[in-house]
Amino acid sequence: MRLGRKLIILRKIAIKTLSIFFSLGVYFSYIEHIYGNEAPEQTDDHCELNFAFGIWEPFQYFDENNKLVGTHIEFVREIGKRSNCVIHFHQMQFSQVLEAIRKGTIDFTANVTPTPPRKNYGQFSSHYAIDYFALYLHYNSSHQYKQRPLRELLKSGFRLGITKAHYYGEEFEKIREDPQLMQYVVQAADSYDNYQMLLDGEVDGFLDNPLVAAFTIRDRSLEAVIDRHLTVFFVNPVSFMFSRKVSPETVEKIDQVVKQLKQAPDYTEKWNLNQ
Repeated sequence: MRLGRKLIILRKIAIKTLSIFFSLGVYFSYIEHIYGNEAPEQTDDHCELNFAFGIWEPFQYFDENNKLVGTHIEFVREIGKRSNCVIHFHQMQFSQVLEAIRKGTIDFTANVTPTPPRKNYGQFSSHYAIDYFALYLHYNSSHQYKQRPLRELLKSGFRLGITKAHYYGEEFEKIREDPQLMQYVVQAADSYDNYQMLLDGEVDGFLDNPLVAAFTIRDRSLEAVIDRHLTVFFVNPVSFMFSRKVSPETVEKIDQVVKQLKQAPDYTEKWNLNQ
């Protein structure tokens, strides 16, 4: 067996093992001091924050040396340095992240669309990027669905995979309010579970970020199996979300850093963020 094939198999086993742990409510902490071995000078502006993230390649993931990498991770590190905040990174599933922020056991996270329910228990920075989703289909049946809108697909019995606690926009919120349509919606604990459910015939398609999907499809050699619906269904601004336990002054300080970073002409390309 070739080394590459062995690595793919081991990676799938690792992902499956993590999914089991997550389903039991377990999460993993990766704590990193952004200043290396030297403690930062303790000043009035100094802060220490717990940041939660999920595996979302190529934005945030562990490389072959088990180092936390990705453009979004580097973005958070840069914000920590500029705001004189020590950042502790904690790996969790997104639904767990929101609950931890609600309880105040996690201080903040990224890539969250502000909604009225979330604003009831969290604080938000100004938006720093745009997130969007597309529909992915099995190649063998994609010709049946490519020209049809999502609501029409669901009415026909199309089984749609989504990820628990994700917000897909106002249009999808209207779908959530319709029990006749929601009976065909399957919620996965983790976005990567949707790929396997499609391969196993448990869903007919799923929603995911196009950049993440392209990376995952290529990484798992699924180009001949999974096809993309040409329509971009949902486009939403995203922000940093903070627990209510974080002081408004700290939220404002970090928000000012985000605004400064956005002024750079290479902001979008450097941090791989759509605006």
